This record gives sequence, C-alpha cells and structure tokens, in this order.
Amino acid sequence: MSRKRIIGVVAVVIVVVAITLGVKAFTSPGAPGGMPDHITIAQAKGESGQVVKVGGDVVPGSINWDDATRSLTFTLTGEGDQMPVAYAGRAPNDFKPGSALVVEGTYTASGIFHATSLTTKSSPLCKACHG
Repeated sequence: MSRKRIIGVVAVVIVVVAITLGVKAFTSPGAPGGMPDHITIAQAKGESGQVVKVGGDVVPGSINWDDATRSLTFTLTGEGDQMPVAYAGRAPNDFKPGSALVVEGTYTASGIFHATSLTTKSSPLCKACHG
C-alpha cells in the first residue's frame, strides 16, 4: 500500500471517530439537545434504594408544607403513574402545582420517594431536561 493511500485511510478513520464522538456528545444525558438526565416514575419504582433523578409534574392539590419540621410533601405524576415525594427543605421559588420537576433521591420500600434536591423546569439547571 502506498504512503498516500495509508494517509487517506488514517484520515477517514479520524473523521469517522470525530463524527461518532460528536454525535455521542449531543445525545448523552444533560448535553445540549441531548436526552433528559432523568428516568420515569415507573423506572424509579423499579430502582428502590438507588439514588436516581425522576421527572414529572407536581399534582395540583397535593402540596403540603409542615412548618414544624420544615418539610414538604407532594405527589409527582408522569406517563400515567404517580409517586409521593418527601423533601426536607424549602422548594425552589418557581415550585407550584402543575410545574415540571426533576427530583433526585431514593425511592423506598414504603412507597415514598425521599428527595434530596428539586429542580423545576424554569431553573437553569433543568433546561436540558425539559427543553
């Protein structure tokens, strides 16, 4: 094989690798235009005990704030499924009934998702999750 031909083959391989990496970068979780970096409620229920991020909408009428414990409970819904969520702390300012939300935490055997963080759709951190 001639030197020119070898250089041509190497160049083609480099281009193919670069394109593959570029496509992967734009379709990986959290990437601009990529897939959301959260799972569904049904998937979370199957991951009991694992730390996961779950996407859904806050069910109107389900929000309860407890001043004594400074904790929040509400129901998250998505794709025909619902999940009760407990969160110790104040919700983001734009948290409201019907808002799109990603919760991070653990789904427990008792059927409650214990969230360690809440990110709303309008939060800059969640723009990649909800477009």
